[in-house]
Amino acid sequence: MNNTFHIPQQTNKPLVIIGAGDFAREVAWLVERINCARPEWTLLGFVDDSPNLQNQVVDGHPVLGTISWLLTQTEELWVICAIGTGCIRQRVTEQIALKPSLHPATLIDPSAVIGRDIRIGPGCIICAGTVLTVHVTLHSHVIVNLNCTIGHDAVIGKYCTINPGVNVSGRVQIGACSNIGTGAALRDEVKIGANCVIGMGSLVTKDIPSGVIAYGSPCQAVRKNVDGVVFRAHLEK
Repeated sequence: MNNTFHIPQQTNKPLVIIGAGDFAREVAWLVERINCARPEWTLLGFVDDSPNLQNQVVDGHPVLGTISWLLTQTEELWVICAIGTGCIRQRVTEQIALKPSLHPATLIDPSAVIGRDIRIGPGCIICAGTVLTVHVTLHSHVIVNLNCTIGHDAVIGKYCTINPGVNVSGRVQIGACSNIGTGAALRDEVKIGANCVIGMGSLVTKDIPSGVIAYGSPCQAVRKNVDGVVFRAHLEK
């Protein structure tokens, strides 16, 4: 495969999705929805390290190459990381950040309801049906999946993944690289540490320490999250 990629003349920003799995396909659909509301992106395709996906077409968009191939590109590109695991998303986006020609995109579905004084960091993905009320902070590269609610003054740390149907109450804090399972509910003012996994459908009523897998109603830590790795342990947000 050639090490350069020629971008045709266009007015929209050229976008590459990192990953070509199921969530990446949903992100491609999100890009279509954004462009229907207001043309902004030209989706060039996916990059993925899986050998089985090279030179393939996924949902009508080509797999352009591997992540290493992307890092060789000198053309100005925007990239969005659609890898669901936060610690892997961190590793990939930190590599991308070293390339001045590659810029993090931020994708927000047109149906999302965004309140007052919202801070959304670069690289975030906010999917359809999401509601962010007031004074919410999403740090960089956060994924908020379908039909989530995030209440007033909540702070979501870098590389967090909020899965579909999660309800986050006011003043909740979630540490970096944590993954909140589908349908979980977080009571107001609880704190979840970094590198946690909260099981689907859990009811979180008390603080959860860093580095654990927790689930249940009420949610309780059951074991260490040995499969997840925060590549920079000093991350606090």
